[in-house]
Amino acid sequence: MKKFIPLFSLLLLFSCTQKVEEDEYVYLVFRDANNEILVSEEAKVTEHTNKIFLIKTGSNNQLNYLEKEDGKWVGEIEIYRQNSGYYYFDVELEGKAVGRTIMEGSFTGQVDELLNDNYTGESYTIDGTLEIKD
Repeated sequence: MKKFIPLFSLLLLFSCTQKVEEDEYVYLVFRDANNEILVSEEAKVTEHTNKIFLIKTGSNNQLNYLEKEDGKWVGEIEIYRQNSGYYYFDVELEGKAVGRTIMEGSFTGQVDELLNDNYTGESYTIDGTLEIKD
């Protein structure tokens, strides 16, 4: 019985971690300070190892690179919204296996506003939380 409990705990730990595979799609959900969805995006996983996580966003085919540092995934994500703006996010994420959430964390960023797909000259900063879901 003493050997069963640690073995069961180890199996439970591994069953609670999710790893996405290459060519799978994930969903990025950026929320503002009021927990309202600021922007969401579908992205294709192009590579996922223990040290790097590459995703290609659907709105602008931008390849985004996240790297594992001190147990957290850090990097930049860029998203384009027609007639809205370019969103540039600096993200910091931790792995989390709860429901459909794969990772979650925080972001800070900037939005360059567009009007009729032309840069208006206006920019503003944003921050909030980010969830990556399967």
